[in-house]
Amino acid sequence: MKNPLYIEWNEKNNLDIPIIDEQHRAFIALLNTFHYMLQQGKGFNIINKNRAIILQHFAEIHFKVEEDIMAKAGYPLLEKHIEKHKKIMRGIHKTVQEVLTTGDPLTALEFVRDWWLTHINKQDRHFCDYINKKGINI
Repeated sequence: MKNPLYIEWNEKNNLDIPIIDEQHRAFIALLNTFHYMLQQGKGFNIINKNRAIILQHFAEIHFKVEEDIMAKAGYPLLEKHIEKHKKIMRGIHKTVQEVLTTGDPLTALEFVRDWWLTHINKQDRHFCDYINKKGINI
């Protein structure tokens, strides 16, 4: 069997804000579950409209949590980060529509992986480091 994990979580991925880390791990778990099911030949049966909508809603909730934390901490780049979230949500909506139209769930996996590699591990790290260095309890 091929590697059942699409992205492996490790401690370097922690941003040291427990709710953020927990939600990030949940995204990775969801992505790895989709990947595993694709390897089992389940394809579109596993990433259907309802599951795609769950991904969208979870992303919206996650972004709201992050934005609330940044606001409470007085993060100076909050508005810029909110704009990045809006751009990602547009990408998620577009990707979900592509998956539903083409029936190719690999598009969603690639989008979420790219999101992970850029936004979560770089841009989120910036605001979490700010909060942690300031010693702000969230």
